[in-house]
Amino acid sequence: MIGFVISFCMFLEVVCAILLIVVILMQRSKSGGGLGAIGGGATEEVFGSNAGNILTKTTVILSIFFLLNTLSLAVLQGNALRGRGVSVVDSVEETDASLFQAGDDAKKGEQAPGATAPAAPGATTEPAAGGDAAPAPAEAPGKEGS
Repeated sequence: MIGFVISFCMFLEVVCAILLIVVILMQRSKSGGGLGAIGGGATEEVFGSNAGNILTKTTVILSIFFLLNTLSLAVLQGNALRGRGVSVVDSVEETDASLFQAGDDAKKGEQAPGATAPAAPGATTEPAAGGDAAPAPAEAPGKEGS
């Protein structure tokens, strides 16, 4: 049930955000720019001579609703996590600990006992015919005697 309420509040949040963007862009700025300049006074035709007051009140009401909806979403999601017995801090600490553990293992280069390191591409594993000399590294493709 709480999942449905959270989803519905998220839907309202998106709708409110889109409406806020539209209403703010419809307002006439001090320099006369914005959508008010593009529409050629269409807001005055729709809302009448006091279009500025209506748009200002609508902006205030939508912004208050947006703020309250955001706060309620935070509380609902916090309660949903608490209901599952999961703390946000604990889940972050577990994630960080697992990331640090994986990073430490990679830094140490730990290998299973008896395992050998992988050979470099193009390297030969056969000993040189002349004795104890190490094999010469293979040249990279495309770099011939530069």
